[in-house]
Amino acid sequence: MSARKNRRTMTLNSCEGHFHDDDDTTCLNTRHDYPGLSNFSDKGIEANEADSSSSDSAGPESPVAIPSFIQTIPPGGYWWTKKSILDNSNNNNNNEIDDADSGYSPSPNQSFSGCSQTAFTTYGNFKDGISSGDSLESKESSRAELEREYERKRKKGDLPDKVFVTRRSVLTELFEISHIQTIYHIFVAMLIVFSINTVVYDLVEKGAVNFNFDMIQWAFGKFPKVMAMWVIMQMSTVLIVYPAFYYWSINRRPGKAGWYDFTWIGFVIIYQLAFLVIPIMYLIEHDLPPASSVIITTEQTRLIMKVHAFIRENTAKIMCSKKDDDNDSDGCPDFSKYLYFLFAPTLVYRDNYPRTQTINWRYVVSNFGQVMACLLYTYYIFERFCVPVFQNFNRDHISPKAFILSVFGCMMPGTLVLFIGFFAILHSWLNAFAEMLRFGDRLFYKDWWNSTTFSNYYRTWNVVVHDWLYTYVYKDVCRLMGRGNRAGAMACVFLISAVFHEYILICTFKFFYPVLFVMFGGAGFGFIFLTDKGSNRSWNVFMWVALFIGNGLLMCLYSMEFYARQNCKASTENFLDYLIPRSWTCDVPSS
Repeated sequence: MSARKNRRTMTLNSCEGHFHDDDDTTCLNTRHDYPGLSNFSDKGIEANEADSSSSDSAGPESPVAIPSFIQTIPPGGYWWTKKSILDNSNNNNNNEIDDADSGYSPSPNQSFSGCSQTAFTTYGNFKDGISSGDSLESKESSRAELEREYERKRKKGDLPDKVFVTRRSVLTELFEISHIQTIYHIFVAMLIVFSINTVVYDLVEKGAVNFNFDMIQWAFGKFPKVMAMWVIMQMSTVLIVYPAFYYWSINRRPGKAGWYDFTWIGFVIIYQLAFLVIPIMYLIEHDLPPASSVIITTEQTRLIMKVHAFIRENTAKIMCSKKDDDNDSDGCPDFSKYLYFLFAPTLVYRDNYPRTQTINWRYVVSNFGQVMACLLYTYYIFERFCVPVFQNFNRDHISPKAFILSVFGCMMPGTLVLFIGFFAILHSWLNAFAEMLRFGDRLFYKDWWNSTTFSNYYRTWNVVVHDWLYTYVYKDVCRLMGRGNRAGAMACVFLISAVFHEYILICTFKFFYPVLFVMFGGAGFGFIFLTDKGSNRSWNVFMWVALFIGNGLLMCLYSMEFYARQNCKASTENFLDYLIPRSWTCDVPSS
């Protein structure tokens, strides 16, 4: 092949699912990262190619590889466009939550005619919809139907829906790059050094190695009681929610909402309130330690969100069904679909999700192993950086000098705990369950570490929760208040998120100390507007500085209050003791 220009444009053939040269029909390999990728243009991918006079003598060109986040054609979802791919890289500065929907929706300006080579435009298959074995005519018909549906919603002013597509997690993709894998190895090496440090310390100070994990045993204490409560919560969603919904759906008469529908809604509200109160009473009665309390409260919150999603999606569908509509899809979903949703790593209900073909049990075991390693990592951080500083809390810690030193001393370990928690839960834990359930859409987070605005950080840090807030809070509030009042809808999202974050901490520590609520709902919300125009990459430095300081404050203040309640006497014997911070009034002298 003769030498070409230094730049060339590559476009995606939406029928074949391969990249081609504009001036060559040779199909390019799309299984590895293309090292020459430089930037995107309106026509497609522009890649730098060295102008070499020896290209003719080098024989046939080796396949040019395309980054997997570009080459993947999702077997579930709408189509994705150049804007979708660039959303994370360019850090869309719009602070409206709906503009960051993690699903992909078809662009209203896209052309879907035939098999034309449209740059960055492809279509996906839907499970139980467009299967890979469908004919081209069937696919074109389904695509046209989806395009008409999107156009109808767009003209009505509706916000786009969450769309599930088959895709891997961001870190799964990045770990295939040797440079990123080295960063992972650095964290593994740090864990090994922490372990060696503990062994050496015990040998020098005590003369013997003592593998004592009393903190972990205490934090996860009374675990059988935790599992008993988890089973009760899980069974209530199976034996109460679904049968009640099924009974209501088959006995309801089509038409406008009546007393029967209001009775059903009242039952749902009572159930959710009971589901919220009973586990709290159980925690107080059995005085569960922190980690055990976290398990119950987070599972409680997860199941509340799951139940709301299932009822919200299907109640509206059944109430809108017409009297002469014989479509089975408008009735109560099969129990198997509801049961799958309860365990699937998503909070947005759909009757069907994109699924993978096989289960890689080796991948499942490795992810659970990473969760256990992260737990050990967290233990070392608290044992070395937190407990020695705060376990003997007294009035000397209240001085400004001691407080400032404690905050700066907690910044690094606090941020490490943030990293570890993110990796353990949002990557390893969710990917393990996704693999076991063959759940295809594994975009549980985006590249939040590249954010230059806090709005983008909040949208990309936890996509699973963001999707639920966007679908069932933001969109519904916009329907009630009007799309023009998006600031009010966004404020509702932040308020609900801040309240539930603080609720989990209250149940975990058994005291009310709304540091996270103030930082998240106050300063965090304000930072959205402060960094609204953060197109400059230097704003990414500001975001990281704010995260370091914030995590340092959180670890310091909550640790001070936790140990103050163990070392300092209560100033009152009534309920106010749970509301008044003891770390502010501690009068225990230094030893």
